[in-house]
Amino acid sequence: MERYFTELNGTDEFIVISNYVATQVTEDVLTTLYTPLIGVECIGVYQFMRQFLTGYDQTSDVINHYVILSELKMNLAHFEVIRKRLEAIGLLKTYMRIEDNQKFVYKLIAPVMPSQFFNDPMLSVFLFQQVGKPRYQQLKSRFCNETLNLDGYQDVSSKYMDVFGTPKSPEKAIFEGNEYLVKQHESLGIPVHQSIRLILIYWRCCSHRI
Repeated sequence: MERYFTELNGTDEFIVISNYVATQVTEDVLTTLYTPLIGVECIGVYQFMRQFLTGYDQTSDVINHYVILSELKMNLAHFEVIRKRLEAIGLLKTYMRIEDNQKFVYKLIAPVMPSQFFNDPMLSVFLFQQVGKPRYQQLKSRFCNETLNLDGYQDVSSKYMDVFGTPKSPEKAIFEGNEYLVKQHESLGIPVHQSIRLILIYWRCCSHRI
């Protein structure tokens, strides 16, 4: 059976990764909806850890826990308490491996979007308990405005082929370094006719012969 330590050491290394890129919406949700649930200190640690993410791959360099001690001015036992609160509320996942010392990966999880938050039975009830009915209703009104009723409207948006025409036969160069593209049968965000879906499948078949 593997042995797991429960106490952190300043020399223990960690890497921070994330499954999202922060936006103004995620910042608003964190500070307005999550702060009443876990407190400003937990949100501060979450945002502190996010600063280590570099580049588009959302992966930090290797860091040791002395950074927590020196820059956050908190002992590691208290950091563990905060870490567990972030994990419990769904904002953090922690992975550990033991070699010469403990190595950790802290994965920052995106806060749920407002509509998901207020439809989540645990998060919404927890928020209601923390802030009371008047403030809860105020927050819900701020984040969950009713969507426009489109009954009676007709979708007149243009399709890809209406504007750009039929794609030409693929050339070998288009697949070099982009092999993942031909694994997709569906366009990633472009509204297309069924006929162009068949062309995309044809492209995929061509790529296997190139």
